[in-house]
Amino acid sequence: MPVRKARYVNNGLKEMDKAVELDPNNVSIRMIRGSNSLSLPNFFDRAPTAVADFEYLTKLIEKSPNSFDPDYCAGVYLKLGLAYKKMDKMQKARTSWEKAAAASENSQAAKEALQLLEKTKE
Repeated sequence: MPVRKARYVNNGLKEMDKAVELDPNNVSIRMIRGSNSLSLPNFFDRAPTAVADFEYLTKLIEKSPNSFDPDYCAGVYLKLGLAYKKMDKMQKARTSWEKAAAASENSQAAKEALQLLEKTKE
């Protein structure tokens, strides 16, 4: 039943939002909520939440780059770019993918980012 599934999703989203509200500096919670928000269909309107979470994580990365694994950083930038793309902010998406590619050249996220950059050449 689609209505029941949507209700479960909305309940889960409320729980994740509450978790961020209770511990806004928790990197794991931000990554989970951002990733889940990014993967949902557009009618849930969670792309802005994904952008907010991934922007938060990129600020932490840029503030203390040696505290994070380069592959993790590439993944955050890749997902931020995908969230921007969902919101039709292609210049910001491309900038994020460039950062993903630079963060960890041999990571899977960097390879995906390079493919997306190639597909979206201006």
